[in-house]
Amino acid sequence: MHLQFDKIALFMATSLAFMFLALFVGIFRLMSLNFSAPAVLAEMYGLHSIIMVFGFLAAIITTERVAGVRMIPGAQKLRAAVVMVPSITMGVVALAAGYIWQFQVLRYLGGIMLVIGCIAFMATLTFLRRSTEGKLPFDFMILSVVSLTLAAAFSALTLPVDNLGFIMLLISFPILFILGERVELTRIISTPRSNGRFRLAFVSAAASVLVFAVGAGERFTLLGNLAFLTGSILLLAVFLSVLITENQNLRSLLKSAKPLQHYVSRHVHVAYVWGVIGMILAVTYSLSGFGLDLYDPFIHSLTIGFIGTMMLAHGPVILPGVLKREFSEEKLSMLPLSVLTVSLILRAGGELLMLVFYSASVRLIIGLSGWLVLGAVLLFLRSIVNGMIGSTKLVSPSLILRRISAE
Repeated sequence: MHLQFDKIALFMATSLAFMFLALFVGIFRLMSLNFSAPAVLAEMYGLHSIIMVFGFLAAIITTERVAGVRMIPGAQKLRAAVVMVPSITMGVVALAAGYIWQFQVLRYLGGIMLVIGCIAFMATLTFLRRSTEGKLPFDFMILSVVSLTLAAAFSALTLPVDNLGFIMLLISFPILFILGERVELTRIISTPRSNGRFRLAFVSAAASVLVFAVGAGERFTLLGNLAFLTGSILLLAVFLSVLITENQNLRSLLKSAKPLQHYVSRHVHVAYVWGVIGMILAVTYSLSGFGLDLYDPFIHSLTIGFIGTMMLAHGPVILPGVLKREFSEEKLSMLPLSVLTVSLILRAGGELLMLVFYSASVRLIIGLSGWLVLGAVLLFLRSIVNGMIGSTKLVSPSLILRRISAE
């Protein structure tokens, strides 16, 4: 058990290291683009999304599943669960080295390792799906890994820069996985009507992944642009469907006196708002013939707004369960959410304002807004550590999940 814990702790530490690397690359790139700051880490700018999605998000999500698998009888010998995190981690390193040093063999090796890790992840999720009554949440999660696998294959051939289909395949992984978790968390109180909406949302999500994959292979063509528009409309429908289905439960949790329920509900509400805004901006961007420069606002409304806020929402639920530590709900803080929201308003709002008139001051604010994202992350990690300090009681992840279900 001690060795197992050490392995989980190592996986988490590695994924967090990738997160900080991706954050600093993104911050310096943003500063360089907006007020000619020194191009620190410039050779990694094109790898920003690869490092963040594969190195951090894929690694930490697979780590969470490794911790979950070890609690299921008969699953300890599941080899796929052992393979997926190291394969993805080494794949990111090889891929990044291949692009930085312009060594094609390393790029292909990295891409192959990423694909192997993704296939192992799908095998693990398929096993977990067979072990549970609720199949639909795992259908969302497996679909998200299909999107990640396609992105892994493209990553060996090209970077996602200027390839909207590729970018959306990368982003669809955390979006659809998170939505699968939302379906899983609301399963206890689901009705036939809500289940029907979730199924329709899944069909729409599957169609969006398909058309984004087509768009990734047809960039700078009419078909590629049409694929991006169609996929964006489908993904917007997914957001709206899940939001409408969850809305009543979220409103009831918002009134809860329990700190964790109130915390999660507030964050999830904010995340959905940013998700819908991001997809509306994406559709508008496409309909304008890419004449309106809405790329940065729509991308970061989805990544920082939806994905980032959902990570803050689920962190106090998942991380203590993964580390098997009790968590003090009284230590939860809304400050990280506030800082993250302000950073996104400054960035996305500033970019939208720049469409109307140019301002050097606004451009400077946009360039520095990335530091607020880092600040939000550090505040969040501090609250998680403070909530587990002095705690020795081992807890079950399923027990924590039940705490945020309506009673």
